[in-house]
Amino acid sequence: MRTFMLTDKHTGEVVFDGVEASRSLPCWVCGDRHRNQGWCLLDVERRVAICPRVESQRRIGEAGWWHGDGSKASSASLVSHSRPAREESSIDWAARWSDAVQAARQSDVAALAASLRLTPEAVGASIEVGIERNQSGERSCWAFAMRDASGSVCGLKLRMSDGRKLCAKGSRLGIIRSRGFSSGSGDLYITEGESDLMVAAGWGLNAIARPGCRSCVQIISAMSRGKRVVIVSDSDDAGRSGALALRDALKGRARDVSVVLPEFKDLREWHGNGGTADDLAWLVRSVRGY
Repeated sequence: MRTFMLTDKHTGEVVFDGVEASRSLPCWVCGDRHRNQGWCLLDVERRVAICPRVESQRRIGEAGWWHGDGSKASSASLVSHSRPAREESSIDWAARWSDAVQAARQSDVAALAASLRLTPEAVGASIEVGIERNQSGERSCWAFAMRDASGSVCGLKLRMSDGRKLCAKGSRLGIIRSRGFSSGSGDLYITEGESDLMVAAGWGLNAIARPGCRSCVQIISAMSRGKRVVIVSDSDDAGRSGALALRDALKGRARDVSVVLPEFKDLREWHGNGGTADDLAWLVRSVRGY
Protein backbone atom coordinates (compact mmCIF):
# COMPACT_ATOMS: atom_id res chain seq x y z
CA MET A 1 0.00 0.00 0.00
CA ARG A 2 1.20 3.48 -0.81
CA THR A 3 0.33 6.78 0.75
CA PHE A 4 -0.41 9.84 -1.35
CA MET A 5 -0.21 13.49 -0.30
CA LEU A 6 -1.27 16.70 -2.04
CA THR A 7 -0.06 20.10 -0.90
CA ASP A 8 -1.01 23.59 -2.06
CA LYS A 9 2.20 24.98 -3.57
CA HIS A 10 1.14 28.55 -2.74
CA THR A 11 0.38 28.06 0.96
CA GLY A 12 2.17 24.79 1.71
CA GLU A 13 -0.96 23.38 3.36
CA VAL A 14 -1.50 19.63 3.13
CA VAL A 15 -4.96 19.28 1.57
CA PHE A 16 -5.00 15.51 0.96
CA ASP A 17 -3.12 12.82 2.89
CA GLY A 18 -4.48 9.40 2.11
CA VAL A 19 -3.89 5.83 1.01
CA GLU A 20 -4.88 3.53 -1.82
CA ALA A 21 -8.27 1.94 -1.39
CA SER A 22 -8.36 -1.76 -0.56
CA ARG A 23 -10.90 -4.47 0.20
CA SER A 24 -10.62 -3.63 3.90
CA LEU A 25 -10.87 0.11 3.12
CA PRO A 26 -13.11 0.39 0.04
CA CYS A 27 -13.78 3.60 -1.85
CA TRP A 28 -17.05 5.07 -0.61
CA VAL A 29 -17.67 6.61 -4.06
CA CYS A 30 -17.46 3.50 -6.26
CA GLY A 31 -16.65 0.62 -3.90
CA ASP A 32 -20.05 -1.01 -4.19
CA ARG A 33 -19.57 -1.44 -7.96
CA HIS A 34 -15.96 -2.61 -8.36
CA ARG A 35 -14.01 -5.46 -6.77
CA ASN A 36 -10.60 -3.98 -7.66
CA GLN A 37 -10.13 -1.20 -5.12
CA GLY A 38 -6.48 -0.37 -5.83
CA TRP A 39 -7.04 2.60 -8.12
CA CYS A 40 -8.88 4.96 -5.74
CA LEU A 41 -7.20 7.18 -3.16
CA LEU A 42 -8.84 7.90 0.21
CA ASP A 43 -8.22 10.53 2.88
CA VAL A 44 -10.36 9.17 5.71
CA GLU A 45 -9.72 12.05 8.11
CA ARG A 46 -10.88 14.72 5.63
CA ARG A 47 -13.49 12.39 4.09
CA VAL A 48 -12.10 13.08 0.62
CA ALA A 49 -11.79 10.50 -2.17
CA ILE A 50 -9.98 10.76 -5.50
CA CYS A 51 -11.83 8.29 -7.70
CA PRO A 52 -10.88 7.53 -11.33
CA ARG A 53 -14.24 5.91 -12.07
CA VAL A 54 -16.87 8.43 -10.94
CA GLU A 55 -16.63 11.94 -12.39
CA SER A 56 -17.11 15.18 -10.49
CA GLN A 57 -16.62 18.84 -11.36
CA ARG A 58 -12.99 18.70 -10.30
CA ARG A 59 -10.29 16.58 -11.94
CA ILE A 60 -6.97 15.85 -10.19
CA GLY A 61 -4.72 15.06 -13.15
CA GLU A 62 -4.55 11.39 -14.07
CA ALA A 63 -5.43 10.30 -10.53
CA GLY A 64 -9.17 10.82 -10.97
CA TRP A 65 -11.93 13.11 -9.72
CA TRP A 66 -12.16 14.84 -6.34
CA HIS A 67 -15.11 13.90 -4.12
CA GLY A 68 -15.63 15.74 -0.83
CA ASP A 69 -14.97 19.15 0.69
CA GLY A 70 -11.35 19.99 1.46
CA SER A 71 -9.12 22.40 -0.41
CA LYS A 72 -10.41 25.33 -2.45
CA ALA A 73 -7.07 25.52 -4.28
CA SER A 74 -7.16 24.91 -8.04
CA SER A 75 -5.91 21.58 -9.34
CA ALA A 76 -3.04 23.39 -11.06
CA SER A 77 -1.72 24.63 -7.71
CA LEU A 78 -1.53 21.17 -6.07
CA VAL A 79 1.75 19.28 -5.74
CA SER A 80 1.69 15.50 -5.24
CA HIS A 81 3.97 13.45 -2.99
CA SER A 82 3.65 9.69 -3.38
CA ARG A 83 5.68 7.42 -1.09
CA PRO A 84 5.71 3.85 0.24
CA ALA A 85 3.82 3.53 3.50
CA ARG A 86 6.75 1.67 5.07
CA GLU A 87 8.89 4.81 4.75
CA GLU A 88 7.00 6.39 7.64
CA SER A 89 7.89 3.67 10.14
CA SER A 90 11.60 3.88 9.24
CA ILE A 91 11.91 7.46 10.50
CA ASP A 92 12.60 8.11 14.17
CA TRP A 93 10.67 11.37 14.43
CA ALA A 94 11.39 11.82 18.13
CA ALA A 95 15.14 11.67 17.46
CA ARG A 96 14.90 13.97 14.46
CA TRP A 97 12.91 16.47 16.50
CA SER A 98 15.41 16.29 19.36
CA ASP A 99 18.23 17.04 16.89
CA ALA A 100 16.27 19.99 15.49
CA VAL A 101 15.71 21.46 18.95
CA GLN A 102 19.39 21.09 19.86
CA ALA A 103 20.37 22.80 16.59
CA ALA A 104 18.24 25.89 17.31
CA ARG A 105 20.02 29.04 18.47
CA GLN A 106 18.69 32.25 19.93
CA SER A 107 19.45 33.96 16.62
CA ASP A 108 17.20 31.45 14.82
CA VAL A 109 14.32 32.16 17.19
CA ALA A 110 14.91 35.90 16.78
CA ALA A 111 14.82 35.56 12.97
CA LEU A 112 11.55 33.63 13.16
CA ALA A 113 10.06 36.23 15.50
CA ALA A 114 11.08 39.05 13.16
CA SER A 115 9.45 37.30 10.19
CA LEU A 116 6.22 36.97 12.18
CA ARG A 117 6.39 40.46 13.73
CA LEU A 118 6.50 38.98 17.21
CA THR A 119 9.13 39.35 19.93
CA PRO A 120 11.76 36.63 20.41
CA GLU A 121 10.67 36.34 24.05
CA ALA A 122 7.07 35.71 23.01
CA VAL A 123 8.06 33.04 20.49
CA GLY A 124 10.55 31.26 22.72
CA ALA A 125 8.24 31.19 25.72
CA SER A 126 5.16 29.98 23.83
CA ILE A 127 6.37 27.19 21.57
CA GLU A 128 9.40 24.95 21.12
CA VAL A 129 11.25 25.74 17.89
CA GLY A 130 13.61 23.43 16.04
CA ILE A 131 16.00 24.11 13.18
CA GLU A 132 17.06 21.95 10.26
CA ARG A 133 20.33 22.90 8.59
CA ASN A 134 21.91 22.10 5.23
CA GLN A 135 25.33 20.50 4.75
CA SER A 136 26.99 23.92 5.06
CA GLY A 137 25.46 24.40 8.50
CA GLU A 138 23.13 27.16 7.32
CA ARG A 139 19.51 27.24 8.44
CA SER A 140 17.29 25.64 5.82
CA CYS A 141 14.02 25.92 7.76
CA TRP A 142 12.35 26.22 11.13
CA ALA A 143 10.71 23.04 12.40
CA PHE A 144 7.79 22.26 14.71
CA ALA A 145 6.87 18.85 16.12
CA MET A 146 3.56 17.34 15.06
CA ARG A 147 2.12 14.86 17.54
CA ASP A 148 -0.52 12.17 17.54
CA ALA A 149 -3.24 11.78 20.15
CA SER A 150 -0.85 10.01 22.54
CA GLY A 151 1.64 12.89 22.36
CA SER A 152 4.24 11.01 20.30
CA VAL A 153 6.05 12.94 17.56
CA CYS A 154 4.71 11.72 14.20
CA GLY A 155 6.25 14.29 11.86
CA LEU A 156 7.63 17.78 11.42
CA LYS A 157 5.93 20.92 10.14
CA LEU A 158 8.52 23.01 8.30
CA ARG A 159 8.52 26.75 7.74
CA MET A 160 10.91 27.93 5.03
CA SER A 161 12.66 31.30 5.03
CA ASP A 162 10.56 32.42 2.05
CA GLY A 163 7.33 31.78 3.99
CA ARG A 164 6.43 28.43 2.44
CA LYS A 165 4.98 25.89 4.87
CA LEU A 166 5.13 22.15 4.30
CA CYS A 167 5.57 18.84 6.05
CA ALA A 168 8.82 16.89 6.18
CA LYS A 169 8.75 13.93 3.81
CA GLY A 170 7.26 10.87 5.49
CA SER A 171 5.39 12.84 8.15
CA ARG A 172 1.93 12.00 9.35
CA LEU A 173 -0.16 15.02 10.21
CA GLY A 174 -0.49 15.83 13.88
CA ILE A 175 -1.20 18.69 16.23
CA ILE A 176 1.42 21.20 17.42
CA ARG A 177 1.44 21.88 21.17
CA SER A 178 2.31 25.00 23.12
CA ARG A 179 5.05 24.76 25.75
CA GLY A 180 2.57 25.01 28.60
CA PHE A 181 0.01 22.61 27.16
CA SER A 182 -1.75 20.47 29.75
CA SER A 183 -3.85 17.47 28.76
CA GLY A 184 -5.53 17.68 32.19
CA SER A 185 -6.90 21.18 31.68
CA GLY A 186 -10.64 21.55 31.19
CA ASP A 187 -10.15 24.23 28.51
CA LEU A 188 -8.65 23.75 25.06
CA TYR A 189 -8.02 26.42 22.42
CA ILE A 190 -7.38 25.30 18.85
CA THR A 191 -5.69 27.54 16.27
CA GLU A 192 -4.83 27.09 12.63
CA GLY A 193 -1.04 27.09 12.32
CA GLU A 194 1.89 27.59 14.63
CA SER A 195 2.06 31.41 14.46
CA ASP A 196 -1.48 31.78 15.85
CA LEU A 197 -0.54 29.20 18.47
CA MET A 198 2.33 31.44 19.59
CA VAL A 199 -0.13 34.27 20.21
CA ALA A 200 -2.67 32.10 22.03
CA ALA A 201 0.00 30.49 24.22
CA GLY A 202 1.53 33.89 24.90
CA TRP A 203 -1.84 34.94 26.29
CA GLY A 204 -1.68 32.06 28.75
CA LEU A 205 -4.21 29.84 26.99
CA ASN A 206 -4.04 26.04 26.95
CA ALA A 207 -3.62 25.75 23.21
CA ILE A 208 -2.76 23.47 20.31
CA ALA A 209 -2.60 24.10 16.57
CA ARG A 210 -3.46 21.99 13.60
CA PRO A 211 -1.21 22.30 10.54
CA GLY A 212 -4.08 22.96 8.13
CA CYS A 213 -7.71 24.00 8.29
CA ARG A 214 -9.00 20.46 7.57
CA SER A 215 -6.45 18.35 9.39
CA CYS A 216 -6.23 16.30 12.61
CA VAL A 217 -9.95 15.92 13.25
CA GLN A 218 -9.57 12.46 14.77
CA ILE A 219 -6.64 13.47 16.97
CA ILE A 220 -8.44 16.56 18.27
CA SER A 221 -11.61 14.55 18.85
CA ALA A 222 -9.66 12.22 21.12
CA MET A 223 -8.09 15.14 22.99
CA SER A 224 -11.34 17.10 23.41
CA ARG A 225 -13.45 14.65 25.36
CA GLY A 226 -15.11 16.45 28.26
CA LYS A 227 -13.35 19.77 27.61
CA ARG A 228 -14.58 23.28 26.90
CA VAL A 229 -13.17 23.84 23.40
CA VAL A 230 -12.68 27.12 21.54
CA ILE A 231 -11.76 26.94 17.85
CA VAL A 232 -10.10 30.17 16.69
CA SER A 233 -10.85 30.41 12.96
CA ASP A 234 -9.00 32.20 10.20
CA SER A 235 -11.24 34.63 8.35
CA ASP A 236 -10.98 33.12 4.83
CA ASP A 237 -13.60 30.75 3.44
CA ALA A 238 -11.41 27.65 3.87
CA GLY A 239 -10.61 28.58 7.47
CA ARG A 240 -14.25 29.17 8.38
CA SER A 241 -15.53 26.01 6.74
CA GLY A 242 -12.76 23.96 8.35
CA ALA A 243 -13.52 25.41 11.78
CA LEU A 244 -17.23 24.69 11.45
CA ALA A 245 -16.55 21.14 10.27
CA LEU A 246 -14.33 20.57 13.30
CA ARG A 247 -17.00 22.02 15.60
CA ASP A 248 -19.55 19.58 14.22
CA ALA A 249 -17.12 16.67 14.65
CA LEU A 250 -16.53 17.56 18.31
CA LYS A 251 -20.19 17.82 19.27
CA GLY A 252 -21.05 15.03 21.67
CA ARG A 253 -17.39 14.61 22.64
CA ALA A 254 -16.42 18.01 24.01
CA ARG A 255 -18.31 19.42 26.98
CA ASP A 256 -18.78 22.64 25.02
CA VAL A 257 -17.40 23.77 21.65
CA SER A 258 -17.41 27.28 20.17
CA VAL A 259 -15.99 28.87 17.03
CA VAL A 260 -14.69 32.44 17.26
CA LEU A 261 -13.69 34.64 14.34
CA PRO A 262 -11.28 37.51 15.09
CA GLU A 263 -11.75 40.79 13.25
CA PHE A 264 -8.64 40.31 11.12
CA LYS A 265 -7.16 37.62 8.87
CA ASP A 266 -6.08 35.46 11.79
CA LEU A 267 -5.17 35.65 15.46
CA ARG A 268 -1.63 36.85 14.81
CA GLU A 269 -2.80 39.75 12.64
CA TRP A 270 -5.41 40.65 15.28
CA HIS A 271 -2.67 40.65 17.91
CA GLY A 272 -0.51 42.87 15.69
CA ASN A 273 -3.38 45.34 15.45
CA GLY A 274 -3.88 45.60 19.20
CA GLY A 275 -6.00 42.53 20.01
CA THR A 276 -5.55 41.23 23.55
CA ALA A 277 -6.40 38.20 25.63
CA ASP A 278 -9.26 40.16 27.18
CA ASP A 279 -10.63 40.87 23.68
CA LEU A 280 -10.57 37.18 22.87
CA ALA A 281 -12.22 36.30 26.19
CA TRP A 282 -15.01 38.79 25.44
CA LEU A 283 -15.45 37.27 21.97
CA VAL A 284 -15.70 33.78 23.47
CA ARG A 285 -18.31 34.93 26.00
CA SER A 286 -20.35 36.61 23.26
CA VAL A 287 -20.38 33.42 21.19
CA ARG A 288 -21.34 31.29 24.17
CA GLY A 289 -24.08 33.76 25.06
CA TYR A 290 -23.00 34.76 28.56
